[in-house]
Amino acid sequence: MECEEGYGLPGHAGQRAPAGWRSLVCGQRSLTLKDFFTCHLLKTILLGQVLSMLICGTAVTSQYLAEAHVETPMLQSFLNYTLLLLTYTTTLFFRKGEENIIQILKSRWWKYFLVALTDVEANYTVVLAYQYTTLTSIQLLDCFVIPVLMVLSWFFLKTRYRPLHFIAVVVCLLGVGAMVGADLLAGRDQGSNSSVLLGDSLVLISAALYAVSNMCQEYTVKNLSRVEFLGMMGLFGTLISGVQLGVLEVGAITKINWNWTICLLFPSYVLCMYGLYSFMPVVVKMTSATAVNLSLLTADLFSLFCGIVLFHYKFSVLYIVSFVVITLGFILFNVVPTYTPDSGEVTEGDPADESGTLNSRHEAFSKLLQNALSAHPDAVEKTIDDIMALKKINPDTNPQLAISLQASLFQIVGYRNLVLEVEKLRREPYDCENPDHEEMLMKLWKTLRPDSALTGRISKQWCEIGFQGSDPKTDFRGMGLLGLQNLLYFAEHDKAAALQMLHDSLQPKHSKMSKAEWEKQKFDKAIGYSFAIVGINITDLAYSLLVSGSLKTHLYNVAPEMPSLMHFQQTF
Repeated sequence: MECEEGYGLPGHAGQRAPAGWRSLVCGQRSLTLKDFFTCHLLKTILLGQVLSMLICGTAVTSQYLAEAHVETPMLQSFLNYTLLLLTYTTTLFFRKGEENIIQILKSRWWKYFLVALTDVEANYTVVLAYQYTTLTSIQLLDCFVIPVLMVLSWFFLKTRYRPLHFIAVVVCLLGVGAMVGADLLAGRDQGSNSSVLLGDSLVLISAALYAVSNMCQEYTVKNLSRVEFLGMMGLFGTLISGVQLGVLEVGAITKINWNWTICLLFPSYVLCMYGLYSFMPVVVKMTSATAVNLSLLTADLFSLFCGIVLFHYKFSVLYIVSFVVITLGFILFNVVPTYTPDSGEVTEGDPADESGTLNSRHEAFSKLLQNALSAHPDAVEKTIDDIMALKKINPDTNPQLAISLQASLFQIVGYRNLVLEVEKLRREPYDCENPDHEEMLMKLWKTLRPDSALTGRISKQWCEIGFQGSDPKTDFRGMGLLGLQNLLYFAEHDKAAALQMLHDSLQPKHSKMSKAEWEKQKFDKAIGYSFAIVGINITDLAYSLLVSGSLKTHLYNVAPEMPSLMHFQQTF
């Protein structure tokens, strides 16, 4: 298949496919066979199948538990949410700033509570449906999650699909039909049919709830973080499932005949479910929640393949056909990216939509750049990932670009933070009641005049190191604490040069040289000035250069990672 202006859509040999049809189906981009065999697409397929195998693991362990007459779906969910709580929620406790759990709960706890409630009830209702309807109905109706998710993504995530995406979904559903057909031919249309209408309704409700949960997951992992989503699911999921467990399943738990097999099945189920919850946001961030659900359609096939070995199911060629068809549909869905405002992907085609799409992309990119300039240093790496995703740059093909962008953003963010830090010090007045301020001032004296004891806090001796009067604090009114810190840094880190400059500054007032010698030497080097006052004035000059941006080139060269206060003091 080749969606180019030259060839590709059905027609006579050598006849050009109309550009309108091409843009309608797959946009203005040209698709060749290479687009169907990219590293990213292959990785997406493999990761999707890993998720399917994890679901298969939960299905197999649940089947064994059912054969042992253990019917505790809420207990199984509770153990999974508890494991999420112990890992991801705990991680949020140790994070700082806006990513700390306290800040998250203050701003959006009720949103995560509703998402967790949706997720818990989705798991519960689908298990409950097995008591009332058949396996075939569940396999068919469970696909309802895909159209619901597409509708929700269209309205809430502003995702825009092309006809090719809808064709891909139909192809995947045909694959599910082949799988269900194989089940019917094998006589595995099992399950209760005591109240089919109730069971089918529960499946549809479960699918709708899963769609809501998946959509919220996609938004969170693409705009906030995977750890935040899983941490909140662990916290609220544990609370909700714990309450529901106490109400519904205490009796069922007491009836369990515990043995080593059941003791192994429970942790096996929980680890598979924990792996699914932990790994699914990674794949969702790479693709979308809809694409992930399409890949999960093969989970039932993996369960059937395991059933052939473990439960002696009868093999059918239709299983292979189903797997191939579903995989083909998944490839078709992912080969042409969908557009969302966050991804910045432009899906050209309809001229009426093109201008609005470009504006949305421009606005999203402008907002991201504005946020990048004020990003916290800990968020720089995530910001670079967002920029790469927004511009559709594959980091695997150009890894050096991400490294260079990160280094550049670290320097930009570091410079902005340095300006703020220096300004804060400049605005902080010297306070003689502050023991830290007094300690720095006394340290400055002892460093510059180690052989001369200070007779008092207010003393004419301060003039010996270049202050204008008996109380040095009056000289810090212009530069605040910044002036004192720079003087002390110079005296401590380049003591020899500081002492020599102080010695020169005292000439000729404290010198025995003659007037003739003074006239001769004063042209050789700077002598005869107020050391401290000149230092404060140089601080003022360095501050002006910093605020105006004139020090950017210098600091970017001397600070390969992030310029800091130390680099500013070295410049002084």
